[in-house]
Amino acid sequence: MTEQVDISKLYFQNVGGLTGKYLPSAEDETVGTLITSHGLFPVHLNLSIQNFFETFPWAKKKPFQYLCWLKPLNTEPYYTFRLTKAVKYYPDWLKESGWFKLQGVIESVAGKQIVIRTQQNYRPNRTEEEVEQSITHVTIYNCPQTIRKGQFWQIQVKLEDGQLNHLTSYRIADARQTKKLLPLKKEMDLKKKKLLKAS
Repeated sequence: MTEQVDISKLYFQNVGGLTGKYLPSAEDETVGTLITSHGLFPVHLNLSIQNFFETFPWAKKKPFQYLCWLKPLNTEPYYTFRLTKAVKYYPDWLKESGWFKLQGVIESVAGKQIVIRTQQNYRPNRTEEEVEQSITHVTIYNCPQTIRKGQFWQIQVKLEDGQLNHLTSYRIADARQTKKLLPLKKEMDLKKKKLLKAS
């Protein structure tokens, strides 16, 4: 008998934390480099971080803990990050700088190496084009060989030596359920969007 899947759990996620000192570029204060113990990474600031630095300009002069999402690059340092929030303490699941939680569809599997697709979820303030443009394919190493293509997984990873290594994971839906339920989840979210616009 196939296990029932809670369709509300079929949401994409790409979130983690980095501790570092922000060095803005000379041309644009919202784009720069984050100096971390993992290396130097190009970063973009979202509006809340921009407001944070405007309110506390001294914060640029010291390392801070940031929540962020990642996007792979084809060349070194192999990742770029968007900083979304400065925090005093990381969430309980985020044990240290360089930990990330990725939730999405498994696109490919090659031994212990997998590629997971993450993206933004459908929201009232997002267009379908924005969601499509947010699609990111992330490679994860040293994964258990129970992961299969087409399944929907939540995977926690750690940034080590320029790559993301598997920490923990669990399967949310098998490939057949994912293929069937994801379009329904999209339809549900778009209906919510239309209802909110009409209200």
